[in-house]
Amino acid sequence: MAESIVRELSVAELDAALADTEEQLRTAHRENAPAAESAVLEHARRRLLDEFRRRGL
Repeated sequence: MAESIVRELSVAELDAALADTEEQLRTAHRENAPAAESAVLEHARRRLLDEFRRRGL
């Protein structure tokens, strides 16, 4: 998800996106997905957490 899109999400949408990303990350780890896939998911997770921090949440 692009940074500009993340900034346009509501708090509820951010929360849902974070929950979904974390579930995908857990599934990737559980299924021994390629490292590149896990890295993409971790990057997306960090971007969402950074947006929460930017908003002071």
